[in-house]
Parts: sequence; C-alpha cells; structure tokens
Amino acid sequence: GPKEAYKIFDNVFRNNGIGIKNLPITQQPKNPASVFLGLNAVISGNEFYVDNYLLFPLAAPTGIQLVNVAATVGALNKQGQNYFHCLLWGILATNAVVTVNNCLFEDLVNNAGSYSYGKGIQATDGSMKIEACNFLGDANNFIEAGGADLTVLGSTFSTKLDSAVSPSVLRSPRIGIYSYDNKHGERLII
Repeated sequence: GPKEAYKIFDNVFRNNGIGIKNLPITQQPKNPASVFLGLNAVISGNEFYVDNYLLFPLAAPTGIQLVNVAATVGALNKQGQNYFHCLLWGILATNAVVTVNNCLFEDLVNNAGSYSYGKGIQATDGSMKIEACNFLGDANNFIEAGGADLTVLGSTFSTKLDSAVSPSVLRSPRIGIYSYDNKHGERLII
C-alpha cells in the first residue's frame, strides 16, 4: 500500500532489463524478474550490471527505474554503496523525489553490436539530490535533469584510461551534468 516502506539491500542484479522498478498498481509487470517498489523505498549495497548483451524484447538495461515515488538510493557510508556498470541508465526517475548517496557509476555504455552510451542518472520532473557519488569512465551524460530540481554535493566526475585496448583510450562522458527545460523555476544547486 501507499504507506509501506521497502528496503532492498546487498543484492546483485546481473543482466536484467530493469533491476528495480516501481509501477502504479493498475499496471501489469512485463518483466517478472524485476522488483516492484511502493513509496519510501531504501535501496543500498546493491550491484547493477550487464556482462552480456541484452537484445530485444528486453527493455534497455536500467539499474533502477522510479516513477511517482520517494526513494533513497545508497547510504552515506562505504558499506551502503550501490554499483552501476555497463547500463544505459543507472537510475531513471520520472516525477520522483530521490536522494542518491555514495553510489559508483562506471562505464555507462552497453555494446550490442555498436556502442550505446548511457546516463548515470536521468531525472525528469520531480527532484534529485546527489551526494558523495563517483562517476567514472564512459557515458553520454553522467547526470541529466529535465525540468527537475537538482542538487549535487561532494561528488567526483572522472575520466578513465583504458589500457586494455591498444592504443590506450581515455574514456570520458560527453557532459558531466546536463540540465534543461527548467521552465517552472526549478532549482539547480551544485
């Protein structure tokens, strides 16, 4: 019900189309492997990654998808770190109130025949507070906010030298923080 609290700790979501997703109760899940959230969700100490290509009909690889929900992703300590790797979206939030703490987003790219560059966090409407997170390597945008209040504190945005290929390649995002469509006086604090 709407007053329930969900806590999801210390799990591995490997090769899921969507690792964790909330839906309005009237919708039916299309991916039975997903976990469905209500309000007041706390998600900490989990790993979300893809090590095999996910092809149609699975959804694009997404760690956490949140719609019309309040959630806290990660805790402000090293034990509660969530890890997002090789996804098209680490966290995809629509009209949600989300706090993201101490998460690692690394190489947000999924190669299904050609590279598709992803986003660490994408928020549309609602609000997003991001604190003490690390963004490393490839991505389209590490953080993207469209019409959403956005606060980013004490986070690190870094390129990464990939010496596994010859010659070595510097992996970096197109944009670290990208904010757009702030038509209604949304707040941006960095």
